[in-house]
Amino acid sequence: MGKAFVIGVLYILTCGSLASAAEPRLYRIRLSGHELKVEIVESDADRSRGLMFRTMLPENQGMLFVFPATQPLTFWMKNTKIPLSIGFFSESLKLVDIKEMEPESLVAKELPRYSSRIPATLALEVNKGWFKKKGIAPGARIEFIDSPRSERLTDLIKGAKP
Repeated sequence: MGKAFVIGVLYILTCGSLASAAEPRLYRIRLSGHELKVEIVESDADRSRGLMFRTMLPENQGMLFVFPATQPLTFWMKNTKIPLSIGFFSESLKLVDIKEMEPESLVAKELPRYSSRIPATLALEVNKGWFKKKGIAPGARIEFIDSPRSERLTDLIKGAKP
């Protein structure tokens, strides 16, 4: 019994430390006076995974996708369980387009693609209807409350024109 107890405690401690290590770093941003906590993703692997397999997203939380260059952006909802809204942002950090996206299980076999109306450099996924509920429309500009540890974002923030 003593050996099993020690193994059980080690298992719990290991799982606990892995769970806390896996929790994403959240940064605070503001859009039209509304604060939001975002997980910033900028690697290809993290952008590809996005919000896949998550079953919920807190109300004022989202995921900010950072791309290495301004380009047409296209997203889909593969393995995504939560209905989302996505906002696309220009290099000047201005919102240029918003799309409403349905979870994979609610759409046909062929997954729809959600593309930015014009080339963009950032994309923000939040719970479906968040932009509308907060009265946020194209033209709104992201403000970073916390300084992100990202060269790309730092360059964008410095270069963004009001």
